[in-house]
Amino acid sequence: MMKFLFMVMFMFMMDSYWLILYIMYMFMFVYMFMYSGMIWVNISYFFGVDQAGFLMILLELMILSLMLLASGKMFMIKDYINEYLKVFIFMMMILLLLFSSMNLFIFFILFEVSLIPMIIMILGWGAQSERLQAGVYLMFYMIMFSMPMMIGIFFCMKKNYTLMFYINVEITSIYIFFIMMLVFLMKMPIYLIHLWLPKAHVEASISGSMILAGLLLKLGGFGLIRVLINFSYLLMKINYMVISLGLSGSLIVSLICMRQIDLKSLIAYSSIVHMGLVVTSIMIMTNYGVMGAMMMMIAHGLSSSGLFCLVNIFYERLKSRSFFLMKGMMNYMPMMSMWWFLLISSSISCPPSLNLISEIMLMISIISWNSFTFMVLVLIMFLSVVYMLYLYSYSQNGDFYKGSNYFFLVEIREILLLFFHWFYLNIFFLKSDFLLI
Repeated sequence: MMKFLFMVMFMFMMDSYWLILYIMYMFMFVYMFMYSGMIWVNISYFFGVDQAGFLMILLELMILSLMLLASGKMFMIKDYINEYLKVFIFMMMILLLLFSSMNLFIFFILFEVSLIPMIIMILGWGAQSERLQAGVYLMFYMIMFSMPMMIGIFFCMKKNYTLMFYINVEITSIYIFFIMMLVFLMKMPIYLIHLWLPKAHVEASISGSMILAGLLLKLGGFGLIRVLINFSYLLMKINYMVISLGLSGSLIVSLICMRQIDLKSLIAYSSIVHMGLVVTSIMIMTNYGVMGAMMMMIAHGLSSSGLFCLVNIFYERLKSRSFFLMKGMMNYMPMMSMWWFLLISSSISCPPSLNLISEIMLMISIISWNSFTFMVLVLIMFLSVVYMLYLYSYSQNGDFYKGSNYFFLVEIREILLLFFHWFYLNIFFLKSDFLLI
């Protein structure tokens, strides 16, 4: 891991957008061949990579390289590109350390620090003045739910005399369980503590939305997988509370999705639906459920990031994300209609996308826990298809907006960006045993 960290630190001295983009893809290509079936590899005193960490770092490299490709217009108009590259590299280094952390306290510190570049991206490159409110929302939610976790970490240190993840000591305090879980449930987010997410997505730039949907939401699921192993006895007794909230929240948010008029807002709310299922599956703590949750996080990271890219491609031309103005896009750009269909079909788990395998594994693990959840899951899956088809049909069909007198053709960079999102999803489907943890 140290060679990669030194490489990232060396990138701070570079000002070339294309050179950093080239290094990112080379970085990702080399990292793919470092896979090992061992439990922990590349271990130093506080850092090492297990299979879950390896997959999350691979997802990070994919999303960040695509995020840099999506920011091509920012490079062309010279929109503080050097400052943007510095924030980008700092975010990359923080996430690389976070996913390879073996110590709970270091994990917590990096978890908090990852918020700083995200807020800078929202405040610095957001489109509207409401971005200040979105940044404050995000910061206060994080502060409010993170402080109790610090108490839980001190309790774990007092009880275990160590904070290493690979040393599992059973903790039976229900209060410690909830204060440790709240910060991860907020980050995913789960229903009732989700209000910061649509606001942050709507106000963020394309790069901010991609990193938020593709990586920062996954920190919550990754943290749950890391921490819950110390609460396995307690989980058997009280996991039904979080599972009930996860399933009912996904169902309610599915209904909320069907009355959205902003495309970005709809995709942001659909993330809450998927993450509710991921929380439910992790809380059951079966091997099958955790594997399904891990697959879902990778699949959702790529598919939702691709959908945000599509919305941004049209936003750059129409200067609006409203369903009322973004109609009849099939008349403007027929080729983009194909990419809408491919990425939406991936998001609703059509084969051969990775979402299909992950949703099957999630459903098997949840139904095996309690067969009464079957009807709720069927409703969630049905409503997911409904609001995604609503998104496709409203944006592609109908009479196009005649007030738009400024429209330019699709660039090859944008086609490559969408192709890579879809390609990664489907190549993982062909090698899905690679994701079993």
